[in-house]
Amino acid sequence: MHCRTAALGSHQSVCDKCGFKKISYNSCRNRHCPKCQYIKQLLWVDKLKSRLLPTRYFHIVFTVPEFLNRLFYINQRACYDMLFKASSYAIQKTACNPVFLGAQSGNVSVLHTWGQSLNYHPHIHALVPAGGIDADGQEWINASKKFFVPVKALSKIFRAKFFELLQQAITKEMLVIPQQDSLLYGAPKSFKKMVYRKLWNVHIKKTFKGAGQVINYLGRYTHRVAISNNRLLSMSNDIIQFRWKDYRDNRQKIMNLNVHCFINRFLQHILPCGYYKIRYYGIFAAVHSKTSMVQCFALLGAAPGISQYEGLPMLEMLQLITGRNLIKCSQCKNGIMIPIQMAAEVPEDS
Repeated sequence: MHCRTAALGSHQSVCDKCGFKKISYNSCRNRHCPKCQYIKQLLWVDKLKSRLLPTRYFHIVFTVPEFLNRLFYINQRACYDMLFKASSYAIQKTACNPVFLGAQSGNVSVLHTWGQSLNYHPHIHALVPAGGIDADGQEWINASKKFFVPVKALSKIFRAKFFELLQQAITKEMLVIPQQDSLLYGAPKSFKKMVYRKLWNVHIKKTFKGAGQVINYLGRYTHRVAISNNRLLSMSNDIIQFRWKDYRDNRQKIMNLNVHCFINRFLQHILPCGYYKIRYYGIFAAVHSKTSMVQCFALLGAAPGISQYEGLPMLEMLQLITGRNLIKCSQCKNGIMIPIQMAAEVPEDS
C-alpha cells in the first residue's frame, strides 16, 4: 500500500549543470507487489535462459481437485511442499522408467495459486527437457515428439504420490483439518475413493517457440502475484473492474468485483513468509550444476550460456533494459543527476 509513496522515504538527485532537482519515492520491494520486482524478474529470466540445455522442452501443469482447496489454504506451507514433491517425483519416476525414456531428467517448477479471475487455484508449472542423460552419463537420450510418457500414466503417478504424502501428514496429525471436511478426512476409505474417483488434471504441451517463451511467461509471475496493474481498468463506487481471460472459450472479458471481494481474492495468494515458489529438480538441481549439467552440455555439443546482465553495475543494466541513460538530466539534456541523501519519512500513524 505504501509502495512509492512518502511513507517509505525517498531519494533526491540534482543536475550538476542546470541545478534541476528530482525526487523519487522508494519502492517496497515486496515479492507480492504488482508493480515491484520487475528488474529481479528480468534477471531471473536471463539467468535461467543461460542455464538451460539446448534441446526441446515441454511445459507441464499439475493441478489438484477443487475439494482439496480448503485444506491447502489452511495448511499452505505443508500442502505446497507436497505438491512440489509429488509433481517432481512423477516426472523423475516416469523419466527413469526404461519403458518410457530410461534416463535421468529434470524440471524447473514454479508454484501458482491463482487463476485469471483471482480465485484460489493452487497448481505447479514445470519446464521439462525433451530427454535426459542415461545412467552411465555417457549418452543423451531424446524423448519422442509428443512426450516421453502418456499423460494418463503421469497423472496416475502424481495422484498416487500426492495421496501417499497427504495420508502420512494426516496420520501424523501434521495438518489442520477444515471443520466442514472433518468427516471426509476422518474416513480413510471414503476419502481415498473420492481422491481416486477421476484422473487428476495434468496438462502437457510442447514449447513450439522454444523454452524462452515459457520462461518469459513464468517470469511474469515469479516476482509478483495474481494480477498486474495493466489488467486493472477502473475503480468507481467501490467496484473494481479488471480484464481477465476465460480459458473455457479463450476470450478476454471484463469482471466487476466489490472492492472488499477483490482485496480478499488478492490476499489469498500471499505466500507464507520466506516460502520458495521456484524450485529445481533432477539434473537442474544446484547439486548437479558442476557434474551432471556439465556432462549434459558436453553430450549436446554446447556450452552453458552467459547472462547478459551478470556482473554489470545497476545503472548499466537499467540502461540496457530501458534503452535510456537514467542519470542524464531530463531538463537540460547535458548534465548528470547526482544523488543527494535524504532521511526516510516516518508515517504519521507510527
